[in-house]
Amino acid sequence: MEGKILKAAAAQATGPVLKQQVLSASEQAQRILAEASAERERVRAEAFEAGFRAGLAQWETAIAAAQRSVHAFIEESRPSLLKLAVRIAEKILGEEVRTAPERLEGIVEEALRTVVRERRVTVYVAPGHRATLEAARARFEKRLGPDCSLRLDEADDLAPGDCRIVSELGSIDARIETQLRLIERALLEEASR
Repeated sequence: MEGKILKAAAAQATGPVLKQQVLSASEQAQRILAEASAERERVRAEAFEAGFRAGLAQWETAIAAAQRSVHAFIEESRPSLLKLAVRIAEKILGEEVRTAPERLEGIVEEALRTVVRERRVTVYVAPGHRATLEAARARFEKRLGPDCSLRLDEADDLAPGDCRIVSELGSIDARIETQLRLIERALLEEASR
């Protein structure tokens, strides 16, 4: 019986210590779990931030590449777009002269600005357009001066809106097509710089 009493006394004496140790171990386990949870959250946040930064960098790289591609496409397409614009302008101007022949007067008058001190000038236009110019003959003659003889004639090789001026010093090609080709060449040269 004495053994039982000793065991009971030992249990009674170690009970509070054991309880304290269990409580301390439990608190330590809780603290370790809390620290592990905080560390897990910190690592997750860092990984999320790193992934976000990596994704953002990839996105920025993709945007820059797309911008370079668009710029390259525009640069490569510029000559074709300029040529297309000139062809469209040619069609529009040709149609405008067909539907409003009086526009031809302005074309001829502009071309005559380059004629200076000539004695004989012949203005050639498309068939059927000479009558339109006859109405403006007096204005043309005034521009050329009193010593110049002006002749208006038609040429089969000219399209509506076209004009060719011939004088003793040479010929002026004032066809719409020629003027647009000069504009096109200048635009293409400018675009290639």
